[in-house]
Amino acid sequence: MADKSKKIEDSENLWDTKIIPKKGLLYCFIHKNDVNPDSKEPYPGAFKNTPRNETGVDLSSDWDKYSTPKKTLERVGKHPKGDGFKNPDDYGVLHLPIEKIKSNTPSQELEHNPLQNHEYLPDNQAHTKIIGDKTTKVREKFMRMFKWEILPPDNN
Repeated sequence: MADKSKKIEDSENLWDTKIIPKKGLLYCFIHKNDVNPDSKEPYPGAFKNTPRNETGVDLSSDWDKYSTPKKTLERVGKHPKGDGFKNPDDYGVLHLPIEKIKSNTPSQELEHNPLQNHEYLPDNQAHTKIIGDKTTKVREKFMRMFKWEILPPDNN
């Protein structure tokens, strides 16, 4: 079975993987339906492994060394959805501090995983995996450490 994370024609990557230091942020895009309209907090289920329709093993994020909240949001529009693409106007961007992920959720591993020549996702030097089971306890910890960079629109 082919690895979905790479195109069949494997070309040389321009970006090397890097070790993730303790300092820095990881940006995650969150759909407006995954946000409580009253408190403006993401629901714990927003911190889920993907893809949802398969057994996902990681939560994708963008490392602030190579991205900004605006670039992360713009990249949403290059992610496929049905016959088209996701609408960035339906999303917000939050950050999780790397140091807090490493110190407060030891069951989660961070792996810099630049996407290049992917079968269906845009090239992304900032792509970083948050690997590990997103148990209720892990999601609760993420809820305590996140901060919004770009608030999603109301989901009314």
